[in-house]
Amino acid sequence: MPAFLRVLLIVAIPAVTFVIPGKLMERWSGRAQVRRALDRAVADGTLQREDAAYLNLRLRGYSLSAFRRYFGAMDDRTRSVEAKFLEMDLVFPFIYGGGLAAALLMAWAALGRPVHPGWVVAPVLILVLADWTENLATLGQIRRWNAGGPAALQPAWVRVASLATTVKCVFIAVTVLLVVAMAAWLLVRSATGRSAVAAAAR
Repeated sequence: MPAFLRVLLIVAIPAVTFVIPGKLMERWSGRAQVRRALDRAVADGTLQREDAAYLNLRLRGYSLSAFRRYFGAMDDRTRSVEAKFLEMDLVFPFIYGGGLAAALLMAWAALGRPVHPGWVVAPVLILVLADWTENLATLGQIRRWNAGGPAALQPAWVRVASLATTVKCVFIAVTVLLVVAMAAWLLVRSATGRSAVAAAAR
């Protein structure tokens, strides 16, 4: 396979396995209701704009009070929609994690297996584990809220979810940068090789 096509495939696999399933999850879970509830709370002044960002995308994590403000902007039905999304999100890490691992291992093989494969896939495993931890901890707290209100929240588990979110966001960046770096390395090496062959032929 030509190097350019191989690089294109290495970049396309994780992109496709991340973007398409993510969009489908949002549609199938009805998460647009959550977005509308948060935006309404911002519009009527009961929620600040920074508190309306999805919890699972907050690089710096969130406090117990931020967690309460976020879910306090929703009614029981909307919190159940968010829970449905998170239940679907328990499968999602295996999909995008598989895509990232496949891309990294393809690049690793194309580069001549320069390191042990465990080092290549380790960031993906950490990412998947963090995503799972985040989802399970948050789901547990949503169920407690719906059963007993905000007073039923467990601060320790909110902190676990927050830390897991931060770790997940960091390792998403790490794995994406690793894919891009390995793909770029493969392109440069291929171009260098072609130049060397052309120079030798002259």
